[in-house]
Amino acid sequence: MSKDPHIDTNNSMYPEQDLEEVEEDSWQISYLDIITILLGFLIILLSISHFSDRDVFSVSGLFKSDAEEAEYISTPINKIERQLEIALLDEVGDNKIEIERDLNDLLIRLKSDELYLSGSATINSESLGLLNEIVEAIQNNAYTDFNIEVEGHTDDVPIHSPAYDSNWELSTARATNLVKYLSGMGISKERLKASGYADSRPLVPNVDAAGNPIPENRAKNRRVTLRLFYDTSEALANNESETSTNTDNETIATIDTNCRFSVQLGGFESFSNALNRAKVATRNSDLDFNITYNGRLFSVRTAPNNNLPATLSHHSALSNRSGASNLGLIHQCYNNSANRPEPVEFQIQLGAFGSQQNAGSLASSLQERFNITTDIINTSSGLYRVVSKPGSSLKETLEQADVLSEELGSKNFIGFADLNSSPYQFEFQVQLALFDDETDAKDLAKKISTLMAISTSIKQLENGDFALTSYKTGNWDHIQQLYSDLSYTSYDLKPVLYLLELPG
Repeated sequence: MSKDPHIDTNNSMYPEQDLEEVEEDSWQISYLDIITILLGFLIILLSISHFSDRDVFSVSGLFKSDAEEAEYISTPINKIERQLEIALLDEVGDNKIEIERDLNDLLIRLKSDELYLSGSATINSESLGLLNEIVEAIQNNAYTDFNIEVEGHTDDVPIHSPAYDSNWELSTARATNLVKYLSGMGISKERLKASGYADSRPLVPNVDAAGNPIPENRAKNRRVTLRLFYDTSEALANNESETSTNTDNETIATIDTNCRFSVQLGGFESFSNALNRAKVATRNSDLDFNITYNGRLFSVRTAPNNNLPATLSHHSALSNRSGASNLGLIHQCYNNSANRPEPVEFQIQLGAFGSQQNAGSLASSLQERFNITTDIINTSSGLYRVVSKPGSSLKETLEQADVLSEELGSKNFIGFADLNSSPYQFEFQVQLALFDDETDAKDLAKKISTLMAISTSIKQLENGDFALTSYKTGNWDHIQQLYSDLSYTSYDLKPVLYLLELPG
């Protein structure tokens, strides 16, 4: 650019400068900046591409505390749901009921308008057919150890009547009457609970944004719900006692020293099958076995003792010897020891005669030669049986029977004395592992809870070891599945089935 010779630039406030020439391709710099930004954005998108389309994703979810996460407990609720949906297919299809999963619970919803008149808690006779179908489906389910909470719900329309001051009383009365009906239909009252929630838990808004009522929504909120659930609290019940709190402010249970323990080899409908199993076990080990009877099954088990660690050792030895890993470990923890089932008493039949004189001669000979006191029993068929005095030790009975068979040169067989059944039943639990350090037990408990959603507790044994155990359940099929799941984890677990014996 040429200068004007008439202008003096020496005194100018601005120094003389040549204007900067503009490069023709300078636009490419801005273009590359934009491309770089886009590339960075694409990389960010790719970094979260592992989320599937089915995943619900939100930014707030990234900062959610673990304490807010819902805890899922391993129960057969999903199987119960499938069975009820099949059994109540018509009722669900006709919109008479709704079956819905709520985390660890299962909900069966019924419309209040079909069960009760307005403002009333008396069940309509027209609805009894529907209720009976529901009761039958619950009772015929493969799982019957769950609890049932009957919830009463109303809409937001206030009620004032001589019978009920508010919707709280009405909803509670409706739930209570339905609980009474279910109990009368044969569902154990220990499994039932009634709760009234009035209008505090609506499914849908009762009114719109302008405050206008929504009749169809109010009708939906007027409902009764049967909530099926498992009690997974770590109550210690009758067979455990609580000790002082440890340094981590967590309560550790200790095994009640009044409990007795034994290893269960199996249950048999036939005494002869139970006896054969007990004979094999007695001759293959140095332990003594006995048989109990609860009116239905003969149970073969080791002679009970008060030492759980010793019984666990017997359990391990018998499992290894027999190759059966799922032998049960009996816990007899009765508040009243008189309720404990007494073992079956064994008798050796030494001979049977048509005349009492011949029977007496054998009895005298046995007394003289072997110093054995016998009884003579007159049977309904007219025979006189010579039997040994009853005893509860199978080992001693077998040893005596072998000696007599050899000396007398004749076979004898073992039977039982007068059979008085002692009714008992079981709750079930699984011991996951044993630890000599409490911290290790707690670490595994947290991992099992996080990765397998299994609620656990820790019990301290009298020798100082810590046993990590699962929750209790009365469902044998469920506990077998849990045992199987624990047997095939990546952890080195050696689960043991606990059979918690209760008075029948």
